[in-house]
Amino acid sequence: GFIIIHFEGEKNELGIINGLAVLPKFQNKGLGTILAMAAWNYFKERGVNELRCEVHKDNKITYLFIKSLGFEEVR
Repeated sequence: GFIIIHFEGEKNELGIINGLAVLPKFQNKGLGTILAMAAWNYFKERGVNELRCEVHKDNKITYLFIKSLGFEEVR
């Protein structure tokens, strides 16, 4: 699997997850959660206090996964 992240904001105070994927044969084994938590820890160590990830609602599997991690929907 992989995760793509970057910082935003004047002082890099915002963490962004641009992409996260796990090969189908390795899904539902906790790898996506491990990747997301590793990104969150990486950001926290660098002073980030807000993490964002854009997921389209029609991508149901990813949408539900991101919601299960505690992300809130913002419109």
